[in-house]
Amino acid sequence: SYLFSEKVNLVVSHFIDVNEIDFVNAIMYQLKSIGKEVTVFDMAEAYEKNYGITCYNSDFDNSMVKIYNDIMTNKDKDKYYFIIGTGYLKTRLTKAQMIVNKIFENLSEINNTHFIFFDTYDSLRSLQTELWYQNLNKESGIWLGPGVGNQSVINASRVSVEDKKLNFEYMAFVFDKGKYSVIKHIVDREV
Repeated sequence: SYLFSEKVNLVVSHFIDVNEIDFVNAIMYQLKSIGKEVTVFDMAEAYEKNYGITCYNSDFDNSMVKIYNDIMTNKDKDKYYFIIGTGYLKTRLTKAQMIVNKIFENLSEINNTHFIFFDTYDSLRSLQTELWYQNLNKESGIWLGPGVGNQSVINASRVSVEDKKLNFEYMAFVFDKGKYSVIKHIVDREV
């Protein structure tokens, strides 16, 4: 099982539909159910569940300031921030762009805080020119669906030719420090 232990964890697909959203919602629910603090920063208007989770889905600049202040004042709390539509960090933030850069350029100084970037491959790729993005660990993450061999966000160089050809419903590639597993994720939509 993938533990989301990296400072930044990638959950990526070529497209996002209800199955991918349900998968990420289930991760949020599981983290919350074991007592982790979970916050959603939804720039893609995709988060519909609640689970008692704080969700910022408008006023993105001020919301990012709140997240930054929370990170800096509660350094000992184990926190998970889901950023849905991560590629929008570049286009939907104006004043807070500097704060985003500050957070991600100084990740090594921030303890007990984990970010989960959930987005499409094309959108997430738009961040590749950011200096902080270039330092992310691309050996770990989750790729949802087919096409793992046709992307460069998560290092899939060790995926076998046979596995790259796989295509079945609810398929995911789970990468952990360069090793991978192919899984079938099934989510109870009622959760």
